[in-house]
Amino acid sequence: MDKNAYMQALRDHLSSLPEEEIKRALSFYEEAIQDRLEAGMQESDAIAELEKPKQAAQRIISELPAVSRFAAKLKSTQIPTATLIGLLILTILGSPLWVAILFAIAALFVAALVVLFSALLVIWVFTGLFICAIIPGTIVTYNAIITGGISAALLALGISLVISGAGLYFSHVTIALSRLIIQALSWLICKGASLFINPSAPVAWNHGIAHPLWKVVHLIAGSMIAVGIATALLAWTTVGFSTTRMNKQFRDISSATDGHVRIELFENTQGPTILFS
Repeated sequence: MDKNAYMQALRDHLSSLPEEEIKRALSFYEEAIQDRLEAGMQESDAIAELEKPKQAAQRIISELPAVSRFAAKLKSTQIPTATLIGLLILTILGSPLWVAILFAIAALFVAALVVLFSALLVIWVFTGLFICAIIPGTIVTYNAIITGGISAALLALGISLVISGAGLYFSHVTIALSRLIIQALSWLICKGASLFINPSAPVAWNHGIAHPLWKVVHLIAGSMIAVGIATALLAWTTVGFSTTRMNKQFRDISSATDGHVRIELFENTQGPTILFS
């Protein structure tokens, strides 16, 4: 078989495809043959190294998106006219059912995207709130120092350091979950798009939390937590572990800020409730 015969046979086996797809496939195999000829091979040997035209066509069709592949197989199958008319009638009569099924599948697909995006948003919001706890803690500490409530200042600073440190420590979990969620979103989108187009590359699943920088982050976060716990314990020590004395300092802060910062340590709890108004 010479080059022209091979290309014609391949075209015949690909006749069910759009002309653009046929030209793309023929161009690829023509270039493959030309490369072998330029390397010094005989034309018959170059063609012998390639797949048989039928096998090549089957592989090309199998790599098409699902919709295009189905259309190509349907076009290449000789279906009697009566059968086609019957299938058309059944399609029309069954449209309420299959349209509802398609809508249900689309709704599930969209719901999965919304759930994944919402999860991504929620974990970042909570992580951000934890890390930023140092900001209100610093405000409370500043006002406590102004009013002379050193114990309240130490307690507020200690609690904010612990919360921010915990948020920073687990931020790598947030990033890892974010990467996995984004990859899951990409996977869903690629699966949906693969019905119509071939995705450029498969989704690579990787949580991405093994970077050496995380050791530094963990060290900083651990230090914040340790200092925060020590500071909070020191604060309780300075008031003799008395909730009443600590509450008095908190009330002084509230009075000094005209109620903008209101803190109360309930008698039946172990920690303060901080309110901003």
